[in-house]
Amino acid sequence: MTPMHVRSFCINYVRRLVRPTCARTYASKRVEEVTTPKLKPAKLNAYSLFVKDKFTSVEGIGFGEKTKALALTWSNMSKEEKQVFVERAGKENESRPPRTRQKSPKRAAHLNAEQQRTTLPQKPKRHLTPYNLFIKENLTTAPGTTIREKMKAAGAQWKMIDKAPYVAQAKTLNPAKEG
Repeated sequence: MTPMHVRSFCINYVRRLVRPTCARTYASKRVEEVTTPKLKPAKLNAYSLFVKDKFTSVEGIGFGEKTKALALTWSNMSKEEKQVFVERAGKENESRPPRTRQKSPKRAAHLNAEQQRTTLPQKPKRHLTPYNLFIKENLTTAPGTTIREKMKAAGAQWKMIDKAPYVAQAKTLNPAKEG
């Protein structure tokens, strides 16, 4: 049993204990069972096959020490000895289907939202204000090195100028709202 299976079992067990009280008070908001996604096995490499074969043969020491000992044994093996495991891994991987990852519900919802944004007609953009037109025109020439300094200088300049040309330009660019 993997940790994911244990987690989903524990969650479902607690939900079964709590469900009778929840069902009475919140009948419309029933909790769904948590299911464990089933992933196809990953491709094996030669080292993982070596460890799989030899791990149970090493006894009397802890997990960390076993893996260190196997890693040391693997690094001391000759290329000919390793080639046996390389060939076995190649044969096993040919028979395995490619691994596919299941999308989490949150990720799937995000992707659906992305698809909707690209397929549905876009909302009209906000109308440009006279200030937007002024900034668009003058921000690159405003004094300062950072955007903050440039915006401060452009804002100060906006307060001192005649705004009538920008108001007229905004009226021509932005159609009047109907209704």
